[in-house]
Amino acid sequence: MYCYVNGFNQKKIRSYFMTKTFIHLLILIMLPLYSVADDAASKMSVLAVQSLRVTPYEQAMDGFEKAFSGKIHKILLEENSENHLQEDIKEKNPDLILAMGLSALTQVMTVRHIPVLYLMVLDPPAEAQKARNITGISMSVSPDIQLELVRKILPGVKTIGMLYDPHKSDSFVKLAREAAAKKNFLLLDRPTENPKQMAENFNSMKDRMDLYWMIPDTRLLAGENMELLHILSLENKVPILTFSEKFMEMGSLMSIGIDPLDVGRQGGELAEKIILQPESERTGCGCAEKPVVTVNKKILKKLGIPMNYEDTKDLDMTLKR
Repeated sequence: MYCYVNGFNQKKIRSYFMTKTFIHLLILIMLPLYSVADDAASKMSVLAVQSLRVTPYEQAMDGFEKAFSGKIHKILLEENSENHLQEDIKEKNPDLILAMGLSALTQVMTVRHIPVLYLMVLDPPAEAQKARNITGISMSVSPDIQLELVRKILPGVKTIGMLYDPHKSDSFVKLAREAAAKKNFLLLDRPTENPKQMAENFNSMKDRMDLYWMIPDTRLLAGENMELLHILSLENKVPILTFSEKFMEMGSLMSIGIDPLDVGRQGGELAEKIILQPESERTGCGCAEKPVVTVNKKILKKLGIPMNYEDTKDLDMTLKR
């Protein structure tokens, strides 16, 4: 039999107050834990070493500062000597060193007792890639995201060609193979150790590929090779997907670049994870998450390539005329 007081079930009333009391107790128990976590985050320290005062680095630093909860001590390399930098590292003894740009990374990559995180480095030195205390965010958007964009924007593309230096780009190519298989693209990747083999290897794929995927492999793209690739592209009507908008003037069809501000945001979040969870597993280099897309309408028309405009309205995309 249930007893009712003013129309309410007493058992339900008792249950309500017990639940409310339990919630209050849980909050009282959890509050100190949150306080400890916030306190730990606020005590984190980063020594940020920036190569140059240029806009992309400034934007990435801004994104890092917004995402990172601890203290940041900044050093601009062009205003400091290498000896001064080493003294600062010793004096500050930070939880992590942020290297913004290649010059900054080169100066700090011999440090082994402090975690090093690099941003805005196109082609990290082999020594940095091998070091267990060094990690970073690359200047390449994830292959998975890039191929999803290709599928949306250029629906006629089925087979993609790629030349790469196996000593520098092997890890990116492995991710590209996995992404291509998942999205039903055929990826023709050709290891090319000697830049002089580029024309020969490109021509071996020209009749099979719908798109050439240019990756930031600085050794292969040095000297006249960049111009050579664009000549081969236009001669054989094979469009180029590149990683930077600056190559559009040379004749690339599409670029999928990075957003420096968002790369900085990623870096700030990763820095906190490295400091607060030092035992967590991490790879040598992660990919940028936010793509910035540019399509060259002139090349689109010249090569007669169909583009899907309907499914691209929500993209951060610019049509270059």
